[in-house]
Amino acid sequence: MNDEFIPVGIFAKINEVKIRSLYVSYFYDRKIGRTDRFKKIDGRLYVTSFYPQTKKIHDDIERVTELYYEISKNYESDFLLAKDLLKFLPFITVYNIYQTLIVFKFQKHTVKFIEAFEKLKAERSKDDSQVV
Repeated sequence: MNDEFIPVGIFAKINEVKIRSLYVSYFYDRKIGRTDRFKKIDGRLYVTSFYPQTKKIHDDIERVTELYYEISKNYESDFLLAKDLLKFLPFITVYNIYQTLIVFKFQKHTVKFIEAFEKLKAERSKDDSQVV
């Protein structure tokens, strides 16, 4: 076995990612014909120890979490926050944004939520500076 591939369970524990998300990535890679990130060896799934997106995804989730806590202080409810985020996330409904906020799972559109939170934060700070 090539040393750069490790069992998916061990990789998930080390990098604090869900095994399910790795399997989803594996099946998507298989669908599009990508073979560099995953291998099946003796019926077990292995992932390259250089899996390219893991650190970035983890950092993005930490960033979106920080932004959420920072911005949510200015709102009475997550629903009102979701309504304001809608102008920056037009591809998602208010209800879906609200559901994402209350279950606190940003994995699906993490980068889009980071951008939306940053735009909302900038807009709110601009409004606050005009009030003074």
